[in-house]
Amino acid sequence: MRKIENQRSMIGRSVKYVIAALLCMFCLGLAGCSGSAKLADCYDKDTLEKDAKATIELGESGDYEGLIAKFDESISGSLTKEGYEQYLELVKSKGSFRKFGNVAFVGQHVDETDSDYAAVVVVAEYENGKLQYVVGYDEDMELVQYTVK
Repeated sequence: MRKIENQRSMIGRSVKYVIAALLCMFCLGLAGCSGSAKLADCYDKDTLEKDAKATIELGESGDYEGLIAKFDESISGSLTKEGYEQYLELVKSKGSFRKFGNVAFVGQHVDETDSDYAAVVVVAEYENGKLQYVVGYDEDMELVQYTVK
């Protein structure tokens, strides 16, 4: 039994490290681009916040196919069922959802493609701790990022 608990603990830590690494890469990518943190005019903060929270709820619901359908086609094919199940285990380890906490917005313009992106950082509070989500969108409001730490 102890061996199984140790394996679960190792898997949980591995998932956290992978998610943290992805978040760091996204942040470094934002820093390396030439745009600013201001949202482009094509985004509305209320719409972004509502959609990000709904996406988090969808993600936590176990509806893998529904979540994948929200992603840009170029990204959806790289998201695995195994990775999703590891994410669900992380969420489950935090216990029952309590409420959404702080929300922040980051905008980015990529000069090379003349594209704008928005990221919504949402803190979700649970009975056993908090998770920080980053939900990223392209100009068509398709998901381009969904990370948690």
